[in-house]
Amino acid sequence: MNGKYIQFKTPYGVINLCGNDQTVSALYDNAWVGNSHYVTSTVPATLTLQPGGDYRFGGRFLGAVSLVYNPSAARTYLVSNSVSTTTGFIAVSNGTFQIKKSSFPNLSSLTVASGAKFQVLDAESSLSNPIPLTLGDDTAKISLPAGYRIIASSIMVGDNLLSYGTYAARATAPEGTIPVDW
Repeated sequence: MNGKYIQFKTPYGVINLCGNDQTVSALYDNAWVGNSHYVTSTVPATLTLQPGGDYRFGGRFLGAVSLVYNPSAARTYLVSNSVSTTTGFIAVSNGTFQIKKSSFPNLSSLTVASGAKFQVLDAESSLSNPIPLTLGDDTAKISLPAGYRIIASSIMVGDNLLSYGTYAARATAPEGTIPVDW
């Protein structure tokens, strides 16, 4: 599967990584609504997405699948209309990873590299609470809708562990806050 473009052409499909890390050029669907197709692994496995374009995926990530988003340029990947119960992590190495009308209630961590962005597009979406957050430096971004909150068990920026408190975007940005709870 490494290096392939994976498209779900029907609303019912499964990719089982079987504990094997894989890298694909794209994972997308035909805008199916619902949670009928998914990527899974019962043991930890990492799916690395390296697209050359912008893509959308409306399926789920289950089991112990971790996601690494590492496009070749400043691309956008949207996960929408799904509940992904994976216990893995999400790491955004480049570009923008977005969620809309989606939730990841069991994520183990969220990492955003320098210059990359993780974006929650709506208040209907959710992440694990609390969740460890790691930002590469002050150019790594987590964008939240107004009033949206993420409860972080810890926040690392570069090599610095931030102290307890509430962290928010600049006053001019209509983004949410990240309360640190530990």
